[in-house]
Amino acid sequence: MKDKVIALKKKYVNLSSPVKASVWFTICNILNKSIALLSTPIFTRIMTTSEYGDYTVFQSWYALILIFSSLNLASGAYPKGLIEFEDDRKKFTSSVMGLSVFCTAIVFIVYLIGQKFWTELFGLAPVLIYAMFLKMLISPAYELWATQKRFAYEYKSLVTLSLSSTILSVVVATIAVLNLPNFRLFARVFSDVGVNVVLCLPILILLFVRGKQKINFKYWKYALRFNLPLIPHFLSMMVLNQADRIMIKSLDSSSHAAMYGIAYTIGTVAILVVTAINNSFVPYVYTSIKDKQYGNIKKNANLLIIFVAGIVVVSMIFAPEIIYIFAGKQYTDAIGIVPPIAVSVFLIFMYSVFSNVEYYYKKTTYIAVASVICSIANIGLNYVFILKFGYYAAGYTTLFCYILLAIFHLFFCNRILKNEKIPINSVFDLRFYAVVLIGMLTLMLFMIATYNYFWIRYLILLLIFVFAIIYRRKLMEIIKSVKR
Repeated sequence: MKDKVIALKKKYVNLSSPVKASVWFTICNILNKSIALLSTPIFTRIMTTSEYGDYTVFQSWYALILIFSSLNLASGAYPKGLIEFEDDRKKFTSSVMGLSVFCTAIVFIVYLIGQKFWTELFGLAPVLIYAMFLKMLISPAYELWATQKRFAYEYKSLVTLSLSSTILSVVVATIAVLNLPNFRLFARVFSDVGVNVVLCLPILILLFVRGKQKINFKYWKYALRFNLPLIPHFLSMMVLNQADRIMIKSLDSSSHAAMYGIAYTIGTVAILVVTAINNSFVPYVYTSIKDKQYGNIKKNANLLIIFVAGIVVVSMIFAPEIIYIFAGKQYTDAIGIVPPIAVSVFLIFMYSVFSNVEYYYKKTTYIAVASVICSIANIGLNYVFILKFGYYAAGYTTLFCYILLAIFHLFFCNRILKNEKIPINSVFDLRFYAVVLIGMLTLMLFMIATYNYFWIRYLILLLIFVFAIIYRRKLMEIIKSVKR
């Protein structure tokens, strides 16, 4: 055992800086998400469903408005600019930060001009909205700094600050909520914003001091030309992910927004694994297309589809237990929403498989078109069906929109491959995908109908276990494919 540990340590020491950084960034991301997820049972038990629902709505509005206030510069123009302006990174960084501050100020002025209208639309107290804008003002500084660290493979400081921020936020928020029983919502919001101010404000000042240039129209023009066309895509995907809770609060109630928020969190817990798998699969797809080894994509995509489907099925089977553990009895009404949300995660992976081809051939306009259409459809369907059937409908409108998104990406992918004179069936096994998806939808309906009969769910789990033993060699092949 000792020899194995020494050998493993030696392998780690011999890893290159990029590989070490990649490993630690992945571990850090998983730990942050896990801590956030594990903190859910704490806050669902010390806050009422209405308070927790309002907090999820606060988070949704923050994520949505941040697209306009920061233009998501850290996700588009900034990483590319670090390469193009390698010799002037400090000035470029401070200038991009200055642009973000300027955009936040413009959005805040728009809010102040129509404060009554916006406050009613957000459904939050003005003081909470002020706190939201404060967080939007300073949080991009951390994102820019973190991107710098990733480019330089300086993982130690980034991992330390990132984990410290997450842990500190949970600890401070828990203490604040417990000690302010009459102001729990305000305690939760201000503790989170306070931690952000303490950690991000020094970084913001540091970026400005180092760069010594808040305004550089050359860099502002570059950043705006790069990111403004991406805003419809960013906004559309955010609408797909966040609009449900906002509309449920507006059309139904805060309590039901909390119910849906918990179900959505549980249903999408597999997204961490799915995203990691696709991120690893992307370089393989690009290389295979470049080398015209389309059969490799077809074979490995099938294996990954089965792997992701298995993860989603397990999350559906254990939905009642997970909700009970993470949220408590008062949230058990949300169990029925988990299956359609979980199947949506499967569809996210499926459309990602197709969109990888769109990214390879630089057809990003197709991606934006698909996202915009599906987000508009999601809002329209939510408005009609939440009013008619209640908050449960949001889970199924989300599922429908992800089916629609997968179909759009399939259509655009086929169009691109036709132009390249590549038969789509040589790259993807569409019949197999259809069979797996139909199976997932059938199992989803079956699980919803049998959630009250726990022995049926565990019988299905036993059958899956037996299947895994019988086909263990095939499953090992899948796992090895995922590792590759």
